[in-house]
Amino acid sequence: DLVCRILKLDHEVEGTADPYDALVRIERGERYDVILCDLMMPTMSGVDLHAAIARFAPHVARRMVFLTAGAFTEKTRAFLASGEVEWLDKLCEPDHLRDVVRRHVHDERA
Repeated sequence: DLVCRILKLDHEVEGTADPYDALVRIERGERYDVILCDLMMPTMSGVDLHAAIARFAPHVARRMVFLTAGAFTEKTRAFLASGEVEWLDKLCEPDHLRDVVRRHVHDERA
């Protein structure tokens, strides 16, 4: 909710706490300039959501930015260390979050 409130000042934002809902939206063809995703969720990890999206829409998976509070499993540590995904600490400054989103929006629309 906090991330949505921060970004709604400058962007059209949709939020969901359910990774399965996000997956369905993307499967239906809904388009997003950037997808912010928590790494650790109760029903599906961000790593697993990324893998599911990458199977049918790799171009969308490349627009995912992951948020974490630092609770890493071996799987998430390896995922972040791969260098293939961008991630932010959940406690990052709001201006930094806005800058990352602006960059992704600009890159997607360029």
